[in-house]
Amino acid sequence: MRLSFKLLICCTMFTVQIKASLTDHFVTTWKTDNQGNSSNTSITIPTKPSETYNYDVDWDNDGIFDELGITGDATHDFGVAGTYTVRIQGLFPRIYFASSGEQKKILSVDQWGTNTWNSFALAFYTCENLEILATDSPDLSQLTDMSFAFYSCLALNQSLANWDVSNVQDMQGTFSNARGFNQDISAWDVSSVTNMSEMFRTADTFNMPLNNWDVSNVEDMSYMFMQAPVFDQPLNTWSVSNVNDMKFMFYGASNFNRPLVDWDVSNVTDMSLMFFFAISFNGDLANWSPSSVTNMEKMFSNASSFNSPIGDWDVSNVEDFSYMFEKTPFNQPIGSWNLGSATSLRNMFLFNTDFNQNVGSWDVSGVVNMAGTFRNARSFDQDLSAWDVSLVKRMENMFRNSDVFNQDLSSWNTVKVENMSGMFRQALAFDQNVGSWNIEKVSNCSGMFLDSELSDSNYDSLLIGWSTQNVKQGVSLSVNSSYCYGYQGRSILVEDNGWVILDNGLKQDCGFICPVSDSAPVDLSKSFQPVNGVYDRVQLKWYKSSPQVKYQVADSAACEIRYTAVKDLITNTQIQDQVTYYIPRSKVFKTNGPLFKWPLKYTRQGMLPNTRYQWAVRCFCDFGDGLSSDWSATKQLDTPDFDPVTGIFTPPGIQEEGSKDGSKANVLEDQAIHIYPNPASEWISIRTNSINSMVEIFDSRSKSVRRIQLSSSKEVIRLDDMAPGIYFLRLST
Repeated sequence: MRLSFKLLICCTMFTVQIKASLTDHFVTTWKTDNQGNSSNTSITIPTKPSETYNYDVDWDNDGIFDELGITGDATHDFGVAGTYTVRIQGLFPRIYFASSGEQKKILSVDQWGTNTWNSFALAFYTCENLEILATDSPDLSQLTDMSFAFYSCLALNQSLANWDVSNVQDMQGTFSNARGFNQDISAWDVSSVTNMSEMFRTADTFNMPLNNWDVSNVEDMSYMFMQAPVFDQPLNTWSVSNVNDMKFMFYGASNFNRPLVDWDVSNVTDMSLMFFFAISFNGDLANWSPSSVTNMEKMFSNASSFNSPIGDWDVSNVEDFSYMFEKTPFNQPIGSWNLGSATSLRNMFLFNTDFNQNVGSWDVSGVVNMAGTFRNARSFDQDLSAWDVSLVKRMENMFRNSDVFNQDLSSWNTVKVENMSGMFRQALAFDQNVGSWNIEKVSNCSGMFLDSELSDSNYDSLLIGWSTQNVKQGVSLSVNSSYCYGYQGRSILVEDNGWVILDNGLKQDCGFICPVSDSAPVDLSKSFQPVNGVYDRVQLKWYKSSPQVKYQVADSAACEIRYTAVKDLITNTQIQDQVTYYIPRSKVFKTNGPLFKWPLKYTRQGMLPNTRYQWAVRCFCDFGDGLSSDWSATKQLDTPDFDPVTGIFTPPGIQEEGSKDGSKANVLEDQAIHIYPNPASEWISIRTNSINSMVEIFDSRSKSVRRIQLSSSKEVIRLDDMAPGIYFLRLST
């Protein structure tokens, strides 16, 4: 009896020991013939090489551990493909499916056991068939990292409500892409968490309350609800004062529309794409002070319901506003915003068809990129003339398809702009003069005014103004306009600078093309030469120093001369006798070639002797109906003492060299004299009926310049050593 009693006790104690240990094990179920790196009859338990392991495995779940003391991955071939439950005991700090290749083989966690986990980072990464069937909770007391723990666990949707996550600091991507997960985890203590970025990213079905969470230590909420399409829970009580990153937070959260007005976002630095494609969101954000934010790129882009007031925001540190209100109905006053730190407004209001607020006082002096700022902003038409755009390099598509915009931008300093392509393309209302813009650094104007309504006159001003600059070579320019007065400027851009200009060509009803930009279009330095010795007629000749003007249609051109008799040289009295004469069209106009026949010549008759004249000339087109050039510099002429009837100047008596009494030589007044040729250049032939006569030549100032004693009645006198001019000849004894 005594011996039998002892055996019974031993058996009883042994049985109790086995039952107690079964609840300590980590139990999982696998399907060997699911896709994986091991064979279709095998599985591999994945471990993390950097961790220390010493564990045993019961491969057939019979309570007997088949392999002992394993320190790394464990692979087992069951011999037959099927579903098997596996037990683990011992030191097993971490399961790590990331890059293991076995993700699809594990089906469930059936029991967590008493194992203490060091980390859940990437624990069940992409285990798309995983379910948590365990009724107990894992020991997470030593665990701080749950990042991407259940990433892409598509079948996961079991309760995790009782888990103690109070020591966890990193929950980045914990349920990211866990498309079936929608369990209540509102009781989780997340007070130690600092990183919640991507936590519910693409969690397609998650929509559980989280408003009770203590997120006061969280620093990163970027991507947190990105593309969580059904999530729409209150979050307004969250304390987010330590958060510095909210980029992409509600990106594509298409159902979310909760007020966040009480959030303290003063430490957030990045809000880029925060509500991008949050198509339902129109929550109250009026009290936000995003004073530390530097990036608001695409913050409300495609948030197709957003139109809440945010005019009091402090955006003074924001550098990037690109795409901020793209495709939104936003139309709230934000004119008081301080954009002093802004460097990019690229596509800020792209396809925003409602915005039309006054932003003319914005400080954009630091902005370098305005490409597409108001592209397709079909309601916008506000004064931007005060904008300082002196640092802007990119303006391509800035007002493209802005249907109603038509404001004066002529004062803009575009000295740094390099790209203006498509800037006013299909801007149907824009018709302003931008000829004063500095475009010397612009290398691309293609499509700039394509399909726009820029008037021909403003296109002319553009061509005239831009052609005077040191422009880039080979620039492309597209304009839906014709030109008239800008013909010369266009020629300079195309012929001298290799520009490729696509426009509507020369306007057929221009009537004229005229150089109107030169301050001194003519040079009269070669004027005032008496014609054939007759002093009451004066020939004026002037030149055009700027590039030639050409034309393609039957244009008209003319010039006019203004001369004024200002002083009587005999009485030394001032007179005023201003007369304006038009030069005959035939003298100016040239068919099928240059519009003006440079140099132009004109002979004026009826001059008065002993009179000071002042002259000026200008040219114009359409016989005075069109624009004209400026008057030339004034030239002056003093006429000599000629006979006002015949116009002939008679040289005064010549004082003999050395004589002091003014005695005159005997002039042969009745002698016949023939001179040929006249005018002459190198020589003249003189024939007279007198021999032994003296021929004396005088210049126009009555100074004797040559004496020749004739030895016969016919002699040749060489003139090639004399200066060009008008000379007088006297024959005497």
